[in-house]
Amino acid sequence: MCVRKDNCWCISKKAQHEIVGFVLIVVVVVIVGIIFLALSLRTRGMEIQESIEAGNFLDAALGLTTDCALNYVPNYVTLEELIRACNNGKTCVDGKKACEVMNSTFLHLLERSWKITEDSYVKGYRLRIYANRTSILEDITVLAKGNCTMGRSLGAMRMIPSRDEDIVVEFRICYSTTSVQ
Repeated sequence: MCVRKDNCWCISKKAQHEIVGFVLIVVVVVIVGIIFLALSLRTRGMEIQESIEAGNFLDAALGLTTDCALNYVPNYVTLEELIRACNNGKTCVDGKKACEVMNSTFLHLLERSWKITEDSYVKGYRLRIYANRTSILEDITVLAKGNCTMGRSLGAMRMIPSRDEDIVVEFRICYSTTSVQ
């Protein structure tokens, strides 16, 4: 095909096909890049920025001996074992439900460890315990206090292996955006 007959600038159909093919490849690469970017931004928001302070709190809390004995007294269980017992619907020897003892123990620890006031640098916390049953997340308990919507938050996550599923303990501490003088 000639554009001008006097100089006979000819553009072959083969060149046109190569240009169209190149443009299609560029478009596909851009779309794939946008998809990867969207996925990476979505998963990044779900991650917890690790905090040594929150991790130490969880490690100490999970190792704490509670006032719940599952089989006989004085065989008192740790908070980690109590979480498993709560997930399985067990009851302590004294008749209290494992979930009630777990919640009251965690509330006591959280209230004593994290003072949430208007003037404090820590503005809130959120403790979430859930079972991961074949990609279906089922909350066991959620305990929260204060404001975790603004500012920055750091946290920790611990896995508790169980028979049929993993139990996840997430703890997030929410800080003020301004420093305390």
